Amino acid sequence: MRRRPCSARLWIFAALPMVVIVAKAAMFGAHAQRRGVSAQLS
Repeated sequence: MRRRPCSARLWIFAALPMVVIVAKAAMFGAHAQRRGVSAQLS
């Protein structure tokens, strides 16, 4: 396997949207979990 800077750059550009989606999903999950916990407490 050869490491090419252009392919590495492409991988980074391809991974960026995935990271954003995962981060949004994690934030949404944490928010929903927090809301669920507050609903259970009340």
